Formats: sequence, structure tokens, C-alpha cells
Amino acid sequence: MKSLAGAVIVAAGLARVAHADCDPAPLRAQLDAEARRMDHWRYGWGIAYGAATVLQLAPVVAKYNPFGAYDRDFRDANLVGAAQSTIASVASFLAPGIDVPAPQPDACADLAALHVARAKAGARERQVFWGGHLGNLVLNLGGSAVLVERTGWSAALLAFAIGYPIGLLETYTMPRDSWHAIQIVATPVADGGIALRLAGQF
Repeated sequence: MKSLAGAVIVAAGLARVAHADCDPAPLRAQLDAEARRMDHWRYGWGIAYGAATVLQLAPVVAKYNPFGAYDRDFRDANLVGAAQSTIASVASFLAPGIDVPAPQPDACADLAALHVARAKAGARERQVFWGGHLGNLVLNLGGSAVLVERTGWSAALLAFAIGYPIGLLETYTMPRDSWHAIQIVATPVADGGIALRLAGQF
């Protein structure tokens, strides 16, 4: 059964690590880098979708079609597309980031907290990844359904053929290092060391 941190115990047995062996610096650097990549991904896609919204609304406001006659079908297709990209932009900005705990004076306690944070980051990445797949499908199917009713099948199929792959590209460019990493669940013990359990995520 999955824990709240998204870790599944695959090997048990406690291993004691001496206090002198506790070095949180490599794991902290890794988590810091992954947190930055996640923020770049979230905000980058949020800005890109926001720009797409502007590009689709501009011809509607100007009542101008650079590819042909400006008509109701062109207007409705752009309005639906702008609504979809607006929703996607908001979802990108609101996607959860990766939390890196503040450094602790005790190196072993700091290392234990970082391992817990990494397990939580993996669970969060899995949630965002599969949620992105579902949201992408629902958003594009919903937009296509509106276009079928408003304009016809050709515009709906074209919109889905463009929008769905872009959503997939967003999802698959998301950082997923913590999700696929073997987790070390670390717990401080009374003698100044830490107890380790090997864990994994699936």
C-alpha cells in the first residue's frame, strides 16, 4: 500500500549510519536543481499558454482573419481556443512546485528531512503527470465538442489534432527525477545517527 509520501517499501531492515557519514549537501543540491527545473516548467508553459490566448483573441478583437474571410466559424474557433489556452495557463501556474526543507543544524536530521522531501516530490510529480494527462484529454475533448456544435467536425478535429499533442508535450517535459529515483527513507535515531530503509516508487 502506498504511503502518503508515495513511497512503497521494497526492502526492509535498518542500517545505522554514523553521524560523521551524514552529508546532506549532494541531496540538497539535487533537490534545489529539481525545484528550479519544476518552476521553469510551470512558469514557462504558463507564459506560453498565455501568449497563445492573446494570439487567438487578437483576430477576434480586430475582426480580421489573415488566412481568409472573417466569419462566425473563425471567430468561434478562436474563442474556444483562447478559452482552452487560458485554462491551461492557469493550471500551469497553479501546478505545485517542489518543496526543499530549510537546512537544519544537525547534519543527520537535515539528511533525513531531505529524503522525506524527495519522496514527497516524487509523489507530487506522479500526481501532476497523470493529472496533466487527464486534464489535457478532458480539455481538448470538451473544446472539440463545443466546436462540433458551433462550427462542424472539421474545425473540431483540427483543434484536437493541434491542442492534444501540445498538451502531451507539456506533460512529458515535466521534471520527474524524484519520481523515478530509488528512495532512502531516513529517520534520526537517539545515538546521533540515522536509520535507513530502502524504498521505491512505481
